[in-house]
Amino acid sequence: MVHGGAVSGWLNRFVPLAAPSGPWCQKEHRGNDGFGSGPRWTRTTCLRGNWPRALCFKSESPSVSRGVLRPETSCLTPDAGRSVVHGYSDAVDLPGVTFLGPPVDDLEVLAALPDYLRRFLSKVDGLVAFDGGLHMRGACHEPVWHSLRHVWKGDRAFYKRYPAIREDDIPFAEDAVGDQWLLREGRVIRLLAETGDVEEGGQTFEEFLASVEQAPLDTLGLHPLLQFKTEGGALLPGQLLNVYPPFCTKEAAQGVSLGAVPTTERLDFLADLSHQLPPDGPFRVVVTD
Repeated sequence: MVHGGAVSGWLNRFVPLAAPSGPWCQKEHRGNDGFGSGPRWTRTTCLRGNWPRALCFKSESPSVSRGVLRPETSCLTPDAGRSVVHGYSDAVDLPGVTFLGPPVDDLEVLAALPDYLRRFLSKVDGLVAFDGGLHMRGACHEPVWHSLRHVWKGDRAFYKRYPAIREDDIPFAEDAVGDQWLLREGRVIRLLAETGDVEEGGQTFEEFLASVEQAPLDTLGLHPLLQFKTEGGALLPGQLLNVYPPFCTKEAAQGVSLGAVPTTERLDFLADLSHQLPPDGPFRVVVTD
């Protein structure tokens, strides 16, 4: 279930599509800081059981977020699946599940994880939720795109590709465009994969999961995926969104093109891009065959 909570940034300028009323519909009103001040928004969530049938927002004014010119309407439709992870602290209920990991077969990696992540993966060995907006990796060897070992200890490990990442940082999840969430000394950090910059938010793993449930649009940065979906696209398991021009360019403020590419291809591109960026000043992206 998506719960109400504080909102910030681009989310403030969104209001929902007209939604049916009735006993299964809940309407909320918020200001830009979640406490009633600033521009207001309204969200209507219609439930089936205890999870949303659809969560739709409509832009009140033209604006750009992460280089994505927001469409008039954006909808997340989690009817494709649902995963509830019980037996791990509080139950975790994630909508839009399109992939569940295979049984754990990488016992070495599983044993190397902190207790809380090991317990989680013992219940469900990773998944893809929010129609591709969240990928949580598993302790498995195959498929490679889902393998935690592949990006933690393998040839494509993030610590080998990004100077800001340490060997013991655990890359447990990623968003739809390939930005990464890693565990560092029990706290979640975020790798902005285009530039190699790291954001240290200070959340625990449990707090991160709570943020995903309570504020998925903000926590997961879902708007590029929502734009892709409104254009008729679908992000399949094992795919990430390719973004052109990259978000870190000035040109991205005018809008970007989005396309689904294999996860490994996208991560390779992002790592290469991060090494080519100049420390200061503008740059150009040249596309070659």
